[in-house]
Amino acid sequence: MNFDFPIETSSQAYGEFLDDYAEAHQEMENAAVRLECHPEDPSPLQEVVAQLDTLRIGATKLSLTPLTESLDDAITAFERIARWGACPPRLGEFILLFIDRVSLLVREAERNRALDMRKTQHLLVALQHLVLAQSPDELDERTGKAIEAITREIYENLGEKTADDVLFFDDESEPQPPQAVPEIHVPKAACNPLAEADAYIAQQPQSELWRCLAETTDGTLFPNSHAAFTLRLVLAINFLDGEPLDSEALYLGACLHDTALPHRNHWENADPEALHDHPLRAARLVETLEGPETARDLVLHHHELLNGSGYPHGLKGDAISDAGRLMAIVDTFHTLMENRGNRPCRRNLIRALAEINASAGALFDRRWVTLFNRCIRDHWIPEQNDSADTRHFGSSTRG
Repeated sequence: MNFDFPIETSSQAYGEFLDDYAEAHQEMENAAVRLECHPEDPSPLQEVVAQLDTLRIGATKLSLTPLTESLDDAITAFERIARWGACPPRLGEFILLFIDRVSLLVREAERNRALDMRKTQHLLVALQHLVLAQSPDELDERTGKAIEAITREIYENLGEKTADDVLFFDDESEPQPPQAVPEIHVPKAACNPLAEADAYIAQQPQSELWRCLAETTDGTLFPNSHAAFTLRLVLAINFLDGEPLDSEALYLGACLHDTALPHRNHWENADPEALHDHPLRAARLVETLEGPETARDLVLHHHELLNGSGYPHGLKGDAISDAGRLMAIVDTFHTLMENRGNRPCRRNLIRALAEINASAGALFDRRWVTLFNRCIRDHWIPEQNDSADTRHFGSSTRG
């Protein structure tokens, strides 16, 4: 059965719809954050409804029927909730997840010239949980189930475990059948790859210079830096894969990949060309240090994307090094986590994982994404759940 709903994305009308969506997305996100802070005030929810209605009109004009249905149901659900007055504490979280999923659908539609109706069904199921609520108390309970429904598709991409097994350990909802892992061969890990990465990092005292350079860019001590986070995860995924890439080269490359960037406090006013060219300058630094070719490639290619939309050279497919493909995933993951500011960590994780998995095969290497998913699912998330130390949970404030 074909689940794709073909659409025409090259028209001026679709371009205008994308512009309207970008503006509406920001307005709805701001409103959802206000709603989280003041759930007793229905006005932010009314703002969300107004923005959704604008998008519904645009989707209707373009005959985007599956998306129009999702937006219709969202408007119906949110209008009803607004009439009840005070909103459930987690409704803001649900709205953020909902608009993120719609955003991903719109971007995928632009790229693939089709809407995946299976993914719109996840949105409809989530909204049905809200629409069926008969009282504010029941709505509070159903909001949690709606959040689970909207995130289940994300966690199905992670392999054998679903959201219930990974993050929703405090929900009472019934678990769903496990989903099959994508048919991409990856070796079984003999032990915890994150522990292997920690042990390896602890044995590298000669790297003090590299750490100092990373601290200069991040403006924070190395253990809390973006470089430290990406270093640990890149090494762990490489160990999970049987160490096909040289660990010393990954260590050097991860520490230095952003060293040519200005201090993070000055990024907003930085020269766009300087930001665009920072992989080139950082790669020259690796060459000056006589670092291995794999380290240079990681640094040079960590913003290159499979479809050629990356930088600095716009490389495509096999022209991008293996180390660069791996680093692109980990770098993007942590950047997405960080850029959520003070948002709760669980939602940051859900949204970041959605972005990565939605782009597998188009922007990111599918095999590395599969290994990334396994590392996050089987090792990184349990580590966060078992420990009060959030050092590695996207807690730095870079950028």
